[in-house]
Amino acid sequence: MNRIKYALLLLILPFTSEVLAQQKPALSWKDVSKWNFIRSNTYSLSPNGQWLSWAKGPTEGDLQTVIRKVSDTSNFSYPIGATASGVVYSKDSRYAAFKVSAKDAEVKAVKKTMKPLYDQLVVVSLPANQKTTFEKVKTFSFSADNPEWLAIHFTAVENASKDKDAPKGTDLLLYQLNTKKSFNLGNVSEYSFNKAGTVLAYIIDASGQNGNGIFIRDMKTGLITAIENDKANYKSINWNENGDAFALLRSNKNEKYKEAVFTVIGINKIAGELSNKITFSGLTVKNFPNTMGVSGNGTPYWSEDQTTLFFGISTQEKKADSTDKDKSGNNVAKTVAANKARTDSAGKSKADSTVKSKADNKSLAKADIEKPDMIIWNWQDKRLQSAQQTQETRDKNYSYLSAYRIADQKFSQLADSALKTIVMGPKNLYAIGYDDSKYELMGNLDGQGYTDIYVTDLKTGTKKRVFEKFYTEGRGMLSMAPNGKWASFSKDGAFYSINLETGKQYNLTQNIKASFVDEMDDHNVLKPSTSNFGWSADSKYALIKDNYDLWRISADGKTAVSLTDNWKSKKQEVQGKSFNYPKEKGTDLSKDQYFIIFNSQNKKAGIGLLEAGKTSIKPLFIDDHLYGGLSKATDGNVFIYMKQNNEESSEVYATTSANLASAKQLTKNTPDQEKYAWSKGVKLINYVSANGDSLQAVLYLPANYQEGKSYPTITYIYERLTDQMNSYAMPGFPGGGFNRAMYTSNGYAVLMPDIKYKLNDPGMSSVACVVPAVKAAIATGIVDEKKVAIHGHSWGGYQTSFLITQTNIFKAAAAGAPLTNMISMYSLIYWNSGGTNQAIFEASQGRLTPGYWDNWDAFTRNSPIYHIKKVQTPLLLLHNDKDGAVDYTQGIEYYNGLRRLNKPVVMITYRGENHGIAKLPNRKDYAVRMMEYFDYMLKDKAAPEWWARGINRSDMEKHLETRAFENAEEQ
Repeated sequence: MNRIKYALLLLILPFTSEVLAQQKPALSWKDVSKWNFIRSNTYSLSPNGQWLSWAKGPTEGDLQTVIRKVSDTSNFSYPIGATASGVVYSKDSRYAAFKVSAKDAEVKAVKKTMKPLYDQLVVVSLPANQKTTFEKVKTFSFSADNPEWLAIHFTAVENASKDKDAPKGTDLLLYQLNTKKSFNLGNVSEYSFNKAGTVLAYIIDASGQNGNGIFIRDMKTGLITAIENDKANYKSINWNENGDAFALLRSNKNEKYKEAVFTVIGINKIAGELSNKITFSGLTVKNFPNTMGVSGNGTPYWSEDQTTLFFGISTQEKKADSTDKDKSGNNVAKTVAANKARTDSAGKSKADSTVKSKADNKSLAKADIEKPDMIIWNWQDKRLQSAQQTQETRDKNYSYLSAYRIADQKFSQLADSALKTIVMGPKNLYAIGYDDSKYELMGNLDGQGYTDIYVTDLKTGTKKRVFEKFYTEGRGMLSMAPNGKWASFSKDGAFYSINLETGKQYNLTQNIKASFVDEMDDHNVLKPSTSNFGWSADSKYALIKDNYDLWRISADGKTAVSLTDNWKSKKQEVQGKSFNYPKEKGTDLSKDQYFIIFNSQNKKAGIGLLEAGKTSIKPLFIDDHLYGGLSKATDGNVFIYMKQNNEESSEVYATTSANLASAKQLTKNTPDQEKYAWSKGVKLINYVSANGDSLQAVLYLPANYQEGKSYPTITYIYERLTDQMNSYAMPGFPGGGFNRAMYTSNGYAVLMPDIKYKLNDPGMSSVACVVPAVKAAIATGIVDEKKVAIHGHSWGGYQTSFLITQTNIFKAAAAGAPLTNMISMYSLIYWNSGGTNQAIFEASQGRLTPGYWDNWDAFTRNSPIYHIKKVQTPLLLLHNDKDGAVDYTQGIEYYNGLRRLNKPVVMITYRGENHGIAKLPNRKDYAVRMMEYFDYMLKDKAAPEWWARGINRSDMEKHLETRAFENAEEQ
């Protein structure tokens, strides 16, 4: 009898397990608020590789920092308040420091009182876990390569003056980690350790400028040296890479100028009072522009050989009584006095009084005049007035890169009003300048970027134009070699190198039987290039990728070696490189190098190794995960990397093996996931578009998936999405409302197809790609053909709005921030940047060119608004009134058109929100409403009131209060 019972139990157990698995609850939005996960931007590996830290906690609420030992399971947790922050380690990895912010409840409470909140600093000794806390901390810094010290900068007192000219100095505590002794420096506004951590440079900014100056402290002896004292302000300490020199700025008030006059200070040969000091203001230099001065907005720095100081200059405006000058440089007052020497003193006094009176009256009259508040838009403006307004702060703060050579006291202005962009080359041998002034207007109109490129020899000052009208769209600029003597670039579908010493150019790819034009780029760009991986550390080789293989090519193009052994044949490629050596300049081929690899056919990914001195990248593993975050401890033989897939959130793995073998999982991300129903997997679908292109789509299975059963499906679109097939969707409240994990947990399948575009047919291209993808997904039997919806945001919102004018395959649609009228949108302004949409249409995402006056059929053919009568699909629209990307009028126009035709549409607008929803209450609200809408349309649930009947303006406050209360009660 017992045997029979046991046999029956064996039969029942699998069925019971399956039932229990199915009984797991689906995620609710209240669960999302409590969802615990690791903040991926907080990972930190100690220099010796023995400790890994991260911040974790719920979507809403207070967080914790975890410090875990890599070699075993030892770990420590600390509360850190509502703001995620990373851990910083001392060089010897014996101490960890991190900030603790205010708690979530405190943050919410002070929104009404506006009282200031302060951060704490926690310092932990490892492995003893002894904790020391400091209050009201602004910033902190370990003493770089010297593990002995921690500098702690405290916030100003609560009643400190907020005036821009008020002293900025506060207490700086130097905390000796081993002895726990503290040394206080008062009135410090800025501080910085050198690389070795042996010298601290700091600035005093005290009340009344008493004792202001730049000081250095010898961290071994404690000796403090005043490098300079003055009734002045100092800022922008900037050590060189080796830590044996630094530069900064000093500003003094000058009665001749409206604003403070800045001086560059360079300190090198550091030896206490014997340190060498160089100063330069430019005011007495003959070839220094007489309307300019050293800029306070740039950060000065030394050349690598410490022969030259680099800094910015900008307009230095003189006061009104100092601007009127004669040719010899004497001011008008002196000239008048000389001319009037023959007159009696009474006459002279009267004349002087009259001149002064007239000047004063003129100033008062100017101040009293009421001026119009206006904008003048001129067709010749290189940048739209709106762009100039948006970029006004940047323009005002712009400074022209300049140089001062110490030996011969020579000043050189490297940048000017035309040649604004200067890139300093390695070793400071050459500067590369980009001048797009002749092409800026047209580039802002049609999006096609061109520039003239100049090379300046920094030793001789000789400037030479090496390229005229160089095409930049889809290609990037010059890539400099570490030795500063070579550069690589893309031109007309090939890669070239240029020897900056001789100016000679070499075709790097002409003998390689592969295309170096990006085959996946379907924008209106001339031969967009594949990826440039830079140079080898010895500057002998350029590393260039075709669409699949990575090549090592000699600087003169004579030899080329494939590092990937014909990966094209299996659709495999190098996707990126890991940077594991902090001091590395370029790619050091004498060391092991690691690469992220990806197969575009089956979406598998992995990590590859190019062993030191070898010429073939060896895949270490490649599987159904996404990989990233590969790094090596700076002072230890420990590697970490992250991997994830649809069912497993990103976790960190560690190993001491150069082959990354036997890696151990260190983290436990999303611990609550096992409590809930989750997607059962993902399928890759191959299909052919209506245009005859072979494409792919990914279909994420619902949590309760059973083979042979079909499910309601959300089709989510943008452009090409399938490369992210194995990505994990973290539950949350996104700015666009849609969260894949939430929908699959609640019984939806999610389809994400790739879209390939034809120029001048962006909307029709989406129809040609998306509709066949939906039909292919239906053919799998997983998708219920009567319960398919579509959603997209921004460009995806445009395509959603367009698709429902061309097909009735969707039962419901939700479009976020959509373009709806390509003709009106073309000439509207992209307010986030201030530029026109014309450039975006003609050379970027819009894929419509030229303007509608010469391309009317294409613009109307691809505009949802011109096909609006054919819409039969209910539509949920989101368009915010401060959308700076897609003008609010686009949503209004489509909504009013559909409403006029009595077609079911609801538009939601969140006041003050931009292109994506930023405020958490709004993000939560929209996420909930979108799912309510889809549940009604695809799951036959009751229609929400706001959809079925709408909400009158007079009832809106009550409606919002009721929903907010219900949501609060649930949580």
